[in-house]
Amino acid sequence: FPSHDSSSLAGRIASLKGADYYYLSDEFPDINYLRIWINAEKRYARLAKRWIVPDESRVDITMQQIKGISLENALVLPNAPLLESLAETVDTNWNSQLNIPLDSSIVLYAGGIDRENNIELILSVFPLTSSEYYLIMVGNSKGYATNPLYKHKRIVWIESPLSDEELVSLHQSSLCIIAFYSSMIWLQ
Repeated sequence: FPSHDSSSLAGRIASLKGADYYYLSDEFPDINYLRIWINAEKRYARLAKRWIVPDESRVDITMQQIKGISLENALVLPNAPLLESLAETVDTNWNSQLNIPLDSSIVLYAGGIDRENNIELILSVFPLTSSEYYLIMVGNSKGYATNPLYKHKRIVWIESPLSDEELVSLHQSSLCIIAFYSSMIWLQ
């Protein structure tokens, strides 16, 4: 099932039962490839008592994609650590930890490791960047790490799970964090 079907199902059940429905999405509706789920998700999102997104930058885009939802019903619920939790962050020298030169900059990929996220494009193009940059991929490589087409000395995979504190520390140590979705090319 597409990831957006649960929003549609919850909206339908709430509608049938006359219950309040709260639309929660950490992705944009138009990222789905099946029009049936896109349309259903948007239809039920319009009926939601509140609609919830993980950061302020997604409010306007969500409103553009779902015509008829109201800003007054928007709620931002961060899915990243809040500032007060950063005090507990472990201080890790990620360059040393990952065996990359100390004067190199970390570019962290933060997205799903799937074809729909243009992983092949990212892994193919990254070796063309300046040698000072190292791309850090966190998650199951699904074979990309060993595929000769995508393997490169400046692409480092962390396939073992990181604690929340380690992940926040890695975020803080990164020059930038990237994610790219093939169906969202207009976000560039």
